[in-house]
Amino acid sequence: MKPLYWKFLLILGAVIVGASLALPKALRKNIELEGAKSSHKSLVAENYQSETFGDTSSISFGFHKVLRSDFLVVQLCAEEGQCPLGTMANPHKDGSGYLLLKSKAVLDNSDIKSAYADFQHQTNIPVVNFALADLGAQKFCAFTTKNIGNPFAVVLGGEILTAPNIHGAICGGTGFIDGNFTMIEAESLAKALNSGMRPISSRVVPKG
Repeated sequence: MKPLYWKFLLILGAVIVGASLALPKALRKNIELEGAKSSHKSLVAENYQSETFGDTSSISFGFHKVLRSDFLVVQLCAEEGQCPLGTMANPHKDGSGYLLLKSKAVLDNSDIKSAYADFQHQTNIPVVNFALADLGAQKFCAFTTKNIGNPFAVVLGGEILTAPNIHGAICGGTGFIDGNFTMIEAESLAKALNSGMRPISSRVVPKG
């Protein structure tokens, strides 16, 4: 009986030792697997941000003069690339069509000094206030003075955000963008103007 008893104990001991060695391996495998999943999720998140926002410094922003032209000219420019010299056709962000614009911007990224979201003091609706640098303010004053009654387009990343008519000279170097949006959307647009990201539809109103 004794030899059989000791054999049983030896076998039982071997099973316990084997199990104790196998368990850490299983745990290590699970930890490694979870770590790999976590790394994958982080990589996916980084890739998503990269694909969504890209290199924001490369997204152009500008105020452009709107050129009056017939539908065929705009269509040929937009669809075939057959544009009159010094012009381009850009789509409205809301999908309402194209406008023929002067290629050279009146103002571009370098002319924007700052932008921030706030509530308009008269209507209490979210707006985006913007300020132009000194040279930008001078250029915009001269442009709006000469083009009263005509529209200009605010373009970001190739899309027209808004194309308001110029009702008077805008010489103060500041204004606000009113797009009937929420504060979250206004903050998104302010961030876009500051960093070059793609924002939502809006319209520009001079302060004062």
